[in-house]
Order: sequence, then C-alpha cells, then structure tokens
Amino acid sequence: MEESGYVASDEGVNFCEDSRRQSSPMGRGGSAQQSRGRRSLAGRAGRRAKNNARSATETPPTKKGKQAKRGGGKKLEDNGEKEEGGSAPPSAKKGKRKLEEELGAKGFGKSARRSSSVGTGAAKKRSKADTVDPKVVKFWAGWLANPPQTMAMTTHLDCALPEMWATEEGAKYASDCREEMDVCRLIGTTTLQFQVSPEKREEVLRKLSADVKAVRRDVKLNNMVETGVQTWNSEGEPGSSRCITIKRLLDACEEGDVVANEECKTLLAALHDLIKPDAAGLPWKPQPLLRVVCPLQATSSSSSSSSAATASSSSDTVTVTAFVYIRRLLFFLIAYPPIRKVMRHVTPSAPVRPTVSLPALDPPLFLSHDSFELNAQPPDYRFSLQGIMKSQEHPGYRRAVEPEGLNLRMKDYQLQTLQWMLDREALEHGLNSLFWEERQFPGGGVFYYAPALGELRLERPSDIRGGILSEEMGLGKTLEILSLILAAKQQKQQQKQQQQQQRL
Repeated sequence: MEESGYVASDEGVNFCEDSRRQSSPMGRGGSAQQSRGRRSLAGRAGRRAKNNARSATETPPTKKGKQAKRGGGKKLEDNGEKEEGGSAPPSAKKGKRKLEEELGAKGFGKSARRSSSVGTGAAKKRSKADTVDPKVVKFWAGWLANPPQTMAMTTHLDCALPEMWATEEGAKYASDCREEMDVCRLIGTTTLQFQVSPEKREEVLRKLSADVKAVRRDVKLNNMVETGVQTWNSEGEPGSSRCITIKRLLDACEEGDVVANEECKTLLAALHDLIKPDAAGLPWKPQPLLRVVCPLQATSSSSSSSSAATASSSSDTVTVTAFVYIRRLLFFLIAYPPIRKVMRHVTPSAPVRPTVSLPALDPPLFLSHDSFELNAQPPDYRFSLQGIMKSQEHPGYRRAVEPEGLNLRMKDYQLQTLQWMLDREALEHGLNSLFWEERQFPGGGVFYYAPALGELRLERPSDIRGGILSEEMGLGKTLEILSLILAAKQQKQQQKQQQQQQRL
C-alpha cells in the first residue's frame, strides 16, 4: 500500500508523508493544488480501507443480541466481565444496574448523587430561610427597647421630623410622594390576638414574618420635571425582615391558618384599608396612610383549651403587639369609618385630653321622640347629622339656683335647662371639647381626634360657645333664655368680687 501513500497497521490506516512524496509524480516541486487533490482522494481511500478492515473482523449480531456487535470479534462469557474493545452483555448491564440501585439505596451511585444533590439544595434553601440573622434580631431588640417617635418609612430608623411636616407645603410634598416627607409619627400601640395549632405555630409565624422585598420607584409628577419616590409595594408595605404584615395576617384568617374573633378581623380590615395605597377619588398619588410595625420578637404565645372557635383540642393564643404610625395625608380624610375603628383600639403613647361629657340624670326625666337607643343603631348612624345631634341630647340635668330679677318662679325642668346652658357656656375649650380629643405626639406636638366622627386634624378646633335649645313649644324657652342672661351677669359680678378679695 505504499503506492497509495497509506500504511495499514494494527491501529488502523494512517497517512504516510514519505510514501506520499515518493509516489507523487510532481515530487517536491508539484503544485499545491494537485497535492491537495491527491490528499483528499487519499483520505477517502483511507477511510474506505479502514471501514473494510473493521467489517472484516466484525461478527454479525444474533437475534437474541448476546453477541457483541463491534470490536469484540468473539462471544463474551456471561460473567459480567468486559473484554477489551467490546461492550458488556445485557446480564452484565443488569448486574451493574442492580449494583447501582443497591448503592443508591445506601446513599452512593449516580442516582443517589443526583437525588442527594437535589435534596441538599432544597435543604440549603430551607436552612437559609430558617436561619435567623443575628443582626436582624439585634436590630429589633434595640428597636423594641426604644421605638422611634418619628420613623423613616424605608429603614424603620429614628429620623428628624421635617419642619414643614404639619404645614400646607408639607401636605403638598406628601401628596407628591416626595422623599423628604417619607416619614411617619408614632401615635400608639394595639394588640392583635389569634389562635393557631401548636404544630403549625412556628410555620405560620415564619410565613407571616417572611421578608418583604424593598421597593424604590420614581413617581412622575404633573409637571413632568420633578419626580417623587415610591418605597412600598402594592400592599403599602416597605421592605422588612422578621416583621408580620397586616395583609398576611388578614389572609391567614381568611384561609383558616389562624382563628381570630370578629373584633380582631374588623380591626385588621380597617388597618389594611388605611395601609393599602388607593387614590380612588383622592387628590394625591396612591400611597399608604398608616405604617403598622409588628416585629416578630414582639409576639407572645400561651396555650389554651379548645373553645367554640377552634376545632382542635388545644391551641396556642398568639398576641402580636402592633406599633401604629401615622402619615401626613391621613389628616385630610373626613369622617372615615376605618379611622374610628383603628383609633378605638389604639392605646395612646402620650397623654390625651379626652372629650368633655356633661352628666345626665338617672333615671331620665325627658324622653326623645325617637324611641330607639343610639347604641342600637348601625355604626354609620353616628356619622350622620341626626346621629351627632342625637348624641348631644340630655334626658335631664341638675337644677340651677333661680337668678335674681325674675318676677316668675321657674319650674324644675326649666331650672335644669338653665344649668345645662350655663355649663355649656363655661366649657374651657368651648363646644368643640365635646367632640374633639387633644392627643400628643410622643416626640412633641399635638393633634386632634373626634371619636364620634372618626376624623383627625392637626389644626386646633375653634372655641365656639353656646348651644341649641330645642324644647317643645310652650315649655318656656323665652323664660329660660332670660334667666340665662341674668345668671351669666350675676356670675361675672361674683367673679369680679372674688378677684378683688384676692388682691386685698
């Protein structure tokens, strides 16, 4: 085969450079094109010779497939051994698979390695989720020891209150989601209680306090030049870790993971209503009006026996302490029922000047035309004008001393009306003190809340004095007003005399 430029050997057919040069009629001086053409022909010839040599030594396969198809050249013994240049018989393959299965059952082999690797990855994910970051635990421990009075929405850290926070300019900045107004102020705490089975308690708490991804998006303003910043998700929650969210707790109640009473569910629904961004009919960018912080470390649990609300024989009562922070735009909502529901459950973090209530006689002497009680009406009834007027009716009052200067003797009910009018005019903060509480922020400053209306204000209500005398015709309203004039004149004279005596 030297003339063809190829040499056959045990390893196959290889190209021989010296044989190619000797057989070439061009010798060393032949053209490159002819050399390339002969090389390609020689390559094809070599491949044909190699295939012919391989087929000559190959034994045709049997029907049962026990004979090796290539490379062996002889029948292999069914002992699981593999000859050089051949493949293992099916029995050997079965034995290998059986061995792999046995090794896999003991934790070895490819399948075991694959399954173990998958299991290890899942275990790593679970262990990572279950691992508690000591830095987060330390942060919330310090946070609970001294909750911020003014808190940054995104970092949960104490921050300085902007000077324009309570001004109209601050309200405009807040409506545009300006970053400098992304602060909230502490007004108090509330407790949320629910029941959960002891077996699922840790899993439920881990689900409720899962990490919330931080969000930061630009908000285009109407002028298309400046931008605001959105630091909360679609549920109004900023980024947090190991912090229970109101939305998850509300969903857990609906899905049956936890059991809560109707009062707690009502509070959760009201909190979520004020937290979830919604600008339907509101003149500002969608944003949360409250920030409720429920650190997982502020929860406590106690075992309790079964009750009508639980189907299990025993359950754990979990108590969550929620810190309620208020944002600037909440003061623009007028007579909004969720505010009333939330404020009714909030324990103030600073002193409160409550509303004034005038004492009434028991049993009453007067009856209203409306035979039903105010407390028996729907909650929204208190927000109506009729409900507000009804709440200020009095069924009787203590009697006043008849003033000097009257030629008629007043009846008992007329003297009660006189004292009722005198007390209303003597209110220190006017008639609005009957409706508005004065509450203090822990960090300084005050705000006002009307429990009967469900309304918050930063502006001080005006000191309006007086009232409405609406008795039946013929009961002597004219006489009662004249007696009020005389009684007020005498009271001023008495006060003047007392001041003169104190000077002496």
